[in-house]
Amino acid sequence: MRLFLFPRIFSLVLCSVSCLVFPISSHAMDKDPGSCSMSMESVLSMLKKRQDIVLIDIRSEEAFAKFRIPASIHIPLYAVKTKEFLKDKPLILISEGYPDSDLEQGCRDLRAVGFKRAFILNGGLNDWKEKNGPLEGDVFSRQQVNKVPPGAFYKEKDSMYWLVIDISRPATEPVIPRAVRLPFEGNREAFVPGLKRVIEENPGPSSRAVLICDEKGQDYSNVESLIRKGKMRRVFYLSGGLEAYKAFLQLREQATRSTKEVTGKCPTCP
Repeated sequence: MRLFLFPRIFSLVLCSVSCLVFPISSHAMDKDPGSCSMSMESVLSMLKKRQDIVLIDIRSEEAFAKFRIPASIHIPLYAVKTKEFLKDKPLILISEGYPDSDLEQGCRDLRAVGFKRAFILNGGLNDWKEKNGPLEGDVFSRQQVNKVPPGAFYKEKDSMYWLVIDISRPATEPVIPRAVRLPFEGNREAFVPGLKRVIEENPGPSSRAVLICDEKGQDYSNVESLIRKGKMRRVFYLSGGLEAYKAFLQLREQATRSTKEVTGKCPTCP
């Protein structure tokens, strides 16, 4: 965890919440007031300089309990606006790091109600981990931060911030229509160069993330190893693979059908 790099910061973890904030020059975080993104390098620099910054982890309480950035505090996104005492503080909102339009909108909403220096940690916990930022808690849970639940992906499935790569073996009807096919089996040595080529051939926003999916997630560990050697960032994996995503779609369709049947029934009919 390289705690030796931040002796002054980590001594503050045992302090009260009031120890989380320190004096800062007002212009340090306001160079681009229209941007909701704050780089990991900027956050680490501010922490090392003991500048005024509050790290707010917006994930579930259960996820926060498993692992987190030292000195961060857990507040659900919807509840941040109720913390009036944080209104004048620079806030860094922390999530897993995959595309999330609700988080982007939430940051803008916070600014609109007076939290003028609200930011989102660019790349989230996934980039923080990949770049060896300090973390505490369960090691296994940290390794799972790059796994995207089917429901979370579905919510952002049409986002320009996702480039979906289907590495599955069988050439079946695509489960995710806009996914780019790049088989992994039998293509291991050429996989990372091929992936980099696909990214170049499909330009998008600089903050775009890659989502890799196979049938059941069985090849993820091998792919991750190659991705690390290739020094690629912002790569995520669809949790449970395409089978889990298909199961999610089926459950969603059943729920939608049931809702229509209930709401469509005549209330006065026997």
